[in-house]
Amino acid sequence: MDYGDVRLARRRTAGWVVAVVGPPLLTAALLRVAGPPNATSVAFAYLLVVLAAAAVGGVGPGATASVAAFLLFNFYFIEPLGSLTVSARGDVGVLGGFLVTALVVSAMLASVEHRRADAEREAADTRLLYDLSVMIAEPIGADLAALAAGAEQRLGLAHVAVAVRRDGALEVLRARDEAALREAVDHPGKASALAGGPLAAGGDLVLAAFASPGHDVDDRQRALLDAIAALSVAAADRVEQHRQRRHVEVLQETDKQRSALLAAVSHDLRTPLAAMTTAAGALDDASLPAAERRALARSIVVEGERLGRMVRNLLDLGRIEGGALAADREVVPVDELVGVVLTRIRPRLGDRTLDVSVPADLPAVLVDPTQIDQVLGNLVENTLVHTPSAAGLAVTARADGRYVTIRVADGGPGIPPENTDAVFERFVRGYTSRGSGLGLAIARAYASANDARLDLVPMQSGTAFDLRLPAVEAG
Repeated sequence: MDYGDVRLARRRTAGWVVAVVGPPLLTAALLRVAGPPNATSVAFAYLLVVLAAAAVGGVGPGATASVAAFLLFNFYFIEPLGSLTVSARGDVGVLGGFLVTALVVSAMLASVEHRRADAEREAADTRLLYDLSVMIAEPIGADLAALAAGAEQRLGLAHVAVAVRRDGALEVLRARDEAALREAVDHPGKASALAGGPLAAGGDLVLAAFASPGHDVDDRQRALLDAIAALSVAAADRVEQHRQRRHVEVLQETDKQRSALLAAVSHDLRTPLAAMTTAAGALDDASLPAAERRALARSIVVEGERLGRMVRNLLDLGRIEGGALAADREVVPVDELVGVVLTRIRPRLGDRTLDVSVPADLPAVLVDPTQIDQVLGNLVENTLVHTPSAAGLAVTARADGRYVTIRVADGGPGIPPENTDAVFERFVRGYTSRGSGLGLAIARAYASANDARLDLVPMQSGTAFDLRLPAVEAG
């Protein structure tokens, strides 16, 4: 029973109260202020009570009030008083006219009220379907459980279950009692109702409505359930279309990234290989001075290291896309993490100043040392690639609550504001247009795998990255 039914039941009860109590109370009041000479006024007063009973309760209370008013009017206000007999022939016409008028007017008014109630119910049903239509008009469609919950509340049902039937199997999406749902699907009864329709993705959507205990699902609820089922099918199809469209977008983005990767590989791998080949060929010239030979040999080493970094980044990218980012975490001192990276990178600093501040009393961190070494290595190497040789490099560490934050900062020109939101995306290169554009994306992925965070820190000059690593609690 929905709210409209409850309200109707309350109105009928109130109508019966008016029909039963109203005429006697009015009689008691009229006996104090009126008498037989005022029979016409008394009749109109009784007629008002009849109209009130009919307007509130309908035909039954209106007819009851009419008969009660007729008997009381006759008994107390028509001669002879205190008797239901009528002495004057004219009074018979008055009483008959009163009774007919009361019955006709009460019936007409009850009919009007019934039509008004039907109109209100139809308006409520229209609002319900409109509200559900608005729900499925959202950009990604409505959730079927939300649609079912809305129907359940607005129709006054105990529960609305949702399922999808494919190849004879029932996939339950929403149900308080799966056994009751399956029983209703196989053997629907008066206390339950089924509705649904075919889905674009295959199978049939099934809505099962259950009435409150002791009630049946009425015809109105069944008709609305059919309409709601049609809306639910449209919502499910809309969600499926969005999912397929999103899948196509992901595939297109993947193809775009693969094309970018191939372009980066074809260009960035060719450049160091060409430089190494040229330098190696020049070393065959015995007439070259020793200094030039050393410079050529050094260029081969530098380009080889650059090539190695590119290959390592490409391999790491393959591992990330393959989901192989499980971190083998262990307790590691912070100074050890920083020291290994700086020891490896120090020969490449040249004239660059290096400022290191890693307090000895910092708590250890729980990370995969190999992956975090890759993160710190990429951050330091980014400085060497994207900043002038005179720019300084600073590596500092500090305790930060339950974390230890390692900052890698440089004195270079910084990152343009329009590029700050994209620095961690794949194939996004710095303003120097050097490198593959993978280092920071890979670094952030490894940081995330270790429950750490890697963020770009706003600076007035230069560039700084903060790596927040989970600290090991003392004791």
